[in-house]
Amino acid sequence: MLKGFESQMYRISTGRAKATVSLLAALVLAGCSSNQTRDAYSATAQPPVVSKGQALSQEVSGFLSTGSGQSTRYFASTYWGDNVELTTDATYYAASGRICRQVSVSSMTGTSAGRWLACEGGNGQWVAVRSLSAVAR
Repeated sequence: MLKGFESQMYRISTGRAKATVSLLAALVLAGCSSNQTRDAYSATAQPPVVSKGQALSQEVSGFLSTGSGQSTRYFASTYWGDNVELTTDATYYAASGRICRQVSVSSMTGTSAGRWLACEGGNGQWVAVRSLSAVAR
């Protein structure tokens, strides 16, 4: 009689263990598939776009946004001076997370005013980040 009682207790405890494991597995899967936590985290975890540098005019920003590969254009007035020609290299994603490109600045007399790094600062506005000519020296 004791043997039958032990057998029945074993079946009850095994059944409870299986039910507990099944319930835990269901809770884990439900938690992993929840989008609310992931979306809330990714909304706060992404750094804001920082527009460090000297803001460029809308005309120059438009050129930097749409110019493909190596493009050249004349500007009457820019951050780099008046009557300059800007030549751009292809855009790339910088380590800062921004879209950037190198810009060669030449005066209309043919003298080079140097190379600069320009990056998108947000809302289509581009900024002159730093001179690349000073770095190369």
